[in-house]
Amino acid sequence: MSVQPLTQELFSVSDQLIATMEQEIDHLKEQRLDAMSGVQAEKNALSIRYQQVIADMISQKEALQTLSEGERQAIRDAQAKFKRTARRNRSAIRSRIKVTQRLIDTVVGALKDRQTATGAVYNRYGAIGTPAGEEHASLTQAARLNVSVDQKL
Repeated sequence: MSVQPLTQELFSVSDQLIATMEQEIDHLKEQRLDAMSGVQAEKNALSIRYQQVIADMISQKEALQTLSEGERQAIRDAQAKFKRTARRNRSAIRSRIKVTQRLIDTVVGALKDRQTATGAVYNRYGAIGTPAGEEHASLTQAARLNVSVDQKL
C-alpha cells in the first residue's frame, strides 16, 4: 500500500495546525481573548487529526521505507516547522498566563494594602467593609471599591 495519501494528509494537517497556532499567537499578542475559544477548539480538533495521521504512518513503517530521500526530507522539514511553531505557541501561552497571574497578584496586593490602611476587609459584595465581628454593612451601605495600581507589569 502506498503511503502517499498519508504523507499528503500529514502535510495538509500540519499546515492547517501551524496556521491555527500562528493565529492563536497573534490573538495572544493582540489580547484578542474573545476570539480564542474558536481558535482553541480548531487547534484541538486538528491536533487529534494530526496524532491520528502520525499513528497511521507509524503503523506503516515498511511502506515508509520506500519513500525517496526527497520525500523523507520534506516530512522532516514539515515536522521541524511544526515543532518550532508549537514551541512558539507554548511560549506565547505561558507568557500570557504569567502576565495574567502578575495582574491578579498586583490587584490582590493592592486590595490587601487598602485593607491594611483602612482596617477593613474586602467583603462578599465586592466592597471594603468593616472587620469581622463588627457590624456588617448591608449591600446598600457598601462603599465603592476604588483601587489604583501604579506598577509596571
